[in-house]
Amino acid sequence: MKTRLTGIKKKRELPKNSLIEKGILEADEVQVDNLWAILKYKDFGIMRKILCIADVLKISREDAVEEIPKDEDGRLLDKPTRNLIHNALIRKSAYEKQEQIK
Repeated sequence: MKTRLTGIKKKRELPKNSLIEKGILEADEVQVDNLWAILKYKDFGIMRKILCIADVLKISREDAVEEIPKDEDGRLLDKPTRNLIHNALIRKSAYEKQEQIK
């Protein structure tokens, strides 16, 4: 589905088996808290957030940036990226709740 304003195709989730998604699902509680704090912090942009997230998850910065949605000119898209990471963190929380029930 393309957005009306930009004509850019929307991504609803990170690519299958993405490093960020895998890292989030394998993260411990403290790492997840750090990721939420990074995501919610408003004083720096999406590139710096991705670099911080890569450091917390101990994954390659270059590979993390490569997975992020970009426009036709190669610029990182802020809102779609934040939404993708937010959704991955929500899935992590739901996964942890299921594990606690078992």
